[in-house]
Amino acid sequence: MTRSAKSLLLVLALLGLLLCSNANAQILFQDGSTNTITQNNFPTSIINRFTVTSGASVLVVLTYVQNNIGSNQPPSLSNWGSQSFSHAGGEYCARSVYSSSEVFYIMNPATGTHNIIATNAGPGTVTAMAIQAYTLKGVNTSVAPVFLDRKSVV
Repeated sequence: MTRSAKSLLLVLALLGLLLCSNANAQILFQDGSTNTITQNNFPTSIINRFTVTSGASVLVVLTYVQNNIGSNQPPSLSNWGSQSFSHAGGEYCARSVYSSSEVFYIMNPATGTHNIIATNAGPGTVTAMAIQAYTLKGVNTSVAPVFLDRKSVV
């Protein structure tokens, strides 16, 4: 291939990139807030009354449990109506205070209002719990989420 032919192909390729628009999916926050419900003084469960509106792709629930023993036992979550939460993963900290943070989700959650109840499922005495819920729209629900933590190889 001659130098001018290579140059022409390069120019055409660059022109094609400039003329073609990108097709990007946009994931948006829909319901909920960045507020977290917390409870101290030895709770055994925590409740978040939450509403999912039409068009939500995924309902995400984040939990935090602080206890007095080294156990990475995620809390159990109540159902969302007839739908069960999936556990995406979590992180455990065994420093001066034992704690774990977990991520749960439901794809294509039913609209409505329900209590989301996180209940301590592990041994030991819980000293604090927290829960947060929100929905996202624009998520491709045909693909399972991938949970990456500090031990994951990327």
